[in-house]
Amino acid sequence: MLNIGLVGAGAAATLGHIPAIGRLQDRGVARLASVCDIDPSRLSAFSPETKVFQDVKEMIKLSRLDLLVISTPPASHADILSEANDAQVDVLCEKPVVLTGAGLSSIDFLRDPACGTALITVLQYRFSRVWIGLERILRSAVASGYDFSIDVEIRRLSTDPRAFSAWRLAVDSGGILADHAVHYLALAHTLGEDLAPVWSRRSRRLPEAVEALISIGERGSLHMRAAYGEPTRSTTLRVSVPRISLSRVWHNSNLFASNGGSARQRTSVPSLSDRNYVNGLYLHLYQELVQGLSSPSWRAAANKRSHDVASVLVAMLAQM
Repeated sequence: MLNIGLVGAGAAATLGHIPAIGRLQDRGVARLASVCDIDPSRLSAFSPETKVFQDVKEMIKLSRLDLLVISTPPASHADILSEANDAQVDVLCEKPVVLTGAGLSSIDFLRDPACGTALITVLQYRFSRVWIGLERILRSAVASGYDFSIDVEIRRLSTDPRAFSAWRLAVDSGGILADHAVHYLALAHTLGEDLAPVWSRRSRRLPEAVEALISIGERGSLHMRAAYGEPTRSTTLRVSVPRISLSRVWHNSNLFASNGGSARQRTSVPSLSDRNYVNGLYLHLYQELVQGLSSPSWRAAANKRSHDVASVLVAMLAQM
């Protein structure tokens, strides 16, 4: 059984991680062995079987952990990751892993082929069946040598009101770009092409609005727009392959598909703007993790993805 320690008992933990861990515990696969949070009121809700701490160093030292889950604001990630690496404990970390060049340097250990610590970034969107289908289309375009584009538009009134931390609203903490871009950078990363930020800009500071363009190899592009202060909540993901007149537009709970210039067909699908749906994807993330941690190749791929995506995000934020 996998012994899991959780750092940070905020919204991501209570809505995503803890329910998923509970499902695994019901199956006898994993258990929540310990929890750490600086707020003692959040720790009172856990059962006596779960040890509680207010200091992460102490928790790592006194708990026999197989996996440390980091669910704290991103500014704290680098120090906690360093503690976990020193103790050779694998980590599942909420995104974004780091936000600055100094933070990126702190995870350079991931580039060592002999690294004994696995770092898995929370990227639960990739377990959506629609996401998997879009990734398959993009992989086919790359294999065929076709130009392709990924366009993302995210509109939010504000952040999740259930979140304990306001870092997503703070421009100096990465803001809306740091919160959302990682998922789409990871989608581009799966294509095996080099990612390079072309430009990133903030058109409005309060409420924040940002836009960024990333090149994907020689033939692809990722264009992202995200804004707070919008009257409606929506997520739109467009994938286009002009050479074969193929397009997919995933807008909230609708998927519009066009092949070879044919009329668009609409299918009802789950929405990335639906918090309950997105939180439910955590279980798939944990199921893959339980199977993958024993595989050296899976661990190496997870480390590469975490480092590469963090590196591109840091470069994008530096352009703002």
